Amino acid sequence: MIKITKDTDIEAGNTIYNPAENVRYQVDAYLYDTGNKTEVAHLKPRLPFGTHKKAFTLTIESLVTLGYKVDND
Repeated sequence: MIKITKDTDIEAGNTIYNPAENVRYQVDAYLYDTGNKTEVAHLKPRLPFGTHKKAFTLTIESLVTLGYKVDND
């Protein structure tokens, strides 16, 4: 796993891991938000049955601050 930094290449289809929640998310889309002038990732959870989480969007700064990692194994 690679800890995400502002320079990390993230693409749609990547798996992102949140160590605080022990949950993996699939990157549904990764794009540049011209209004906020930052990169944003739309994440959808990759969860076992019976666990309920919704898709959400985070900026690259939030991914770095929260300690998310790229997990493409």
